[in-house]
Amino acid sequence: MRLHVVFLPVVAMLAAAGCQTTKTDAEQAKAQGPSSQSERLIKLADDIDAQGDSGTAIALYQRAAAMPDAKPSAFVKAGEAYM
Repeated sequence: MRLHVVFLPVVAMLAAAGCQTTKTDAEQAKAQGPSSQSERLIKLADDIDAQGDSGTAIALYQRAAAMPDAKPSAFVKAGEAYM
């Protein structure tokens, strides 16, 4: 009987801990923010483009695309800003 008294709360705690949800990798990356210089430039260009200054956004996208750690999204977003 004593084993049941100890065992039952332990099982209940483990079951409750298993029910916790964790963030997906995409949500964690969003929460952390941009990690590389090109990603920071892309984020800045996104914000500027949203305000309507596409010329400055294009220049920032081009700078991000010229960096060694450039993501393909820099090229795509530069093209979209031209349109």
